[in-house]
Amino acid sequence: MPDVIESKEELLHLARDGALQGHTYRDLVIDRFALHGSDFGSATFERGGYYGGHRDTARLSVNLLLRDTLLLEPNYTRNVVTAPGRPRYVTNTLNTRVSYSFSPNLFVKGFVQYNDDRRLANLNLLLWYVYRPGSDLYIVYNHGWDTDLPGPHRVQTRSRAFTVKLTYWLSR
Repeated sequence: MPDVIESKEELLHLARDGALQGHTYRDLVIDRFALHGSDFGSATFERGGYYGGHRDTARLSVNLLLRDTLLLEPNYTRNVVTAPGRPRYVTNTLNTRVSYSFSPNLFVKGFVQYNDDRRLANLNLLLWYVYRPGSDLYIVYNHGWDTDLPGPHRVQTRSRAFTVKLTYWLSR
């Protein structure tokens, strides 16, 4: 295997031929692409050892600045894990993050995630208000669901939490 991979095509050829097995790569960017203006995305591939076996991770992410104050970030991740004496494990995770800025001092963020192996869906909402420099108010709501239950009610709340945090900077 070469010390330096010169092109995306060479990398894909080595991966297809199995020459990358036994080598560890972290956050290897296969391609980063511009979509429109400040919108961009990336496709990454990781391969490496995993408890005596191997793990391959593929990611596709896109960042879309829909307005000056609205950011949408959908992501997809696929993990394939092989370990001696164990069946092959495959999981897919889909998530989306949305951020909106009402002003330089008031933000709202949302995060939604689904994992097909564990059949879990999660929602996280955050309202963040900077009421004076160094002093913040955070209001957070988290909700988790089991999505593959037997019977007529296939979706059931697994967890939920509401949190309020207030910080104040004393050193002025």
